[in-house]
Amino acid sequence: MFPFCIYYNLHFALYKSACLMLVLHYLKAVELTRMISLSSCTGAFLFYYFTGIVNWGIAIPVSLGSIAGSFLGLKIIPHIQTKWIQIILPIIFLFLIVQVVTDLIQ
Repeated sequence: MFPFCIYYNLHFALYKSACLMLVLHYLKAVELTRMISLSSCTGAFLFYYFTGIVNWGIAIPVSLGSIAGSFLGLKIIPHIQTKWIQIILPIIFLFLIVQVVTDLIQ
């Protein structure tokens, strides 16, 4: 019984450390993704701002909608089952593809 307890405790400790490493890697990946996104968006904004191409009538509502959507999404996503996300997400992508193609055709 004693060797099994040692094996079990060692296995559990390794499992806990592996889970901790995965969480830390995930958090680091999220941090890096946000940093890259921030720098990319800032660079694009500065380029368009200094060239005078920014349409403020579109930029402000889109920015506010993006901020509101991200906060709303963070609140809603824990309550949605994975099955529904797997169904809804491809449908949204399909609509976006159709919209882009119809805009290109016109």
